[in-house]
Amino acid sequence: MIYVMSDIHGCFDEFLMMLNKINFSDSDELYIIGDVVDRGPKPIELLLYIMKHKNNIHLIKGNHEDMMLNCLIPPYYSDEEKTDFKSSFDLKSNRELWVIYNGGRTTAKGYNKLTYKEQRDIYYFLEGLKLYQIVEVEDKSYLLLHGGPPAKWDFSDGSILTDDVLWTRIERADFDSDLVPDYHIIVGHTPTVIYGKEYAGKIIEGYHKYLIDCGCVYGHSLGCLCLNDGSEFYIKRKRLNF
Repeated sequence: MIYVMSDIHGCFDEFLMMLNKINFSDSDELYIIGDVVDRGPKPIELLLYIMKHKNNIHLIKGNHEDMMLNCLIPPYYSDEEKTDFKSSFDLKSNRELWVIYNGGRTTAKGYNKLTYKEQRDIYYFLEGLKLYQIVEVEDKSYLLLHGGPPAKWDFSDGSILTDDVLWTRIERADFDSDLVPDYHIIVGHTPTVIYGKEYAGKIIEGYHKYLIDCGCVYGHSLGCLCLNDGSEFYIKRKRLNF
């Protein structure tokens, strides 16, 4: 079976509960469309788990992974040349955007406690993340990406897919529009409660599109969509003490 989640934001306990709920096994595939770090209590634990299971858990870059990466100076190759995280920020503006305004403090603290090898592995893992993934399931083509589509698409070489897909949001007025012909779009980035209280903690299905950020870290739910049969699964947020 093929599953999709998004915007787990350090809610590692709820993520493990979801894997148990869907009976996730080595024969299944899971795509996470961005934002596993920041805001929640265990972002580094979640990130390391995904890296350990990269054979069948695939992370697509979100704006929070992008912000984290932009704050890290590329690691050295020698363990003797380890740079402490506090001095490995790149630009002050990047640091403020990530840590102060977008909940990166817990991620930064956790990263700083890691071994140099773990830090280096995370850097190169983040650097290699894709902006999108196309998945074919049951004669349907799914376009998985974090935010929303830009005005123009060209999949001939992927060059049109710039970083704006990490921040763009699908507007409520577009729920019934065919934004990208021939593809079913699946996005995260915007908690579904933003579109109305009736959507709180729920996956929104529009015309050829799914919005699956169910706002777990904000006290709602972690959502999971099965692409094989359209089944939806939910885990309610356990706690908010972070």
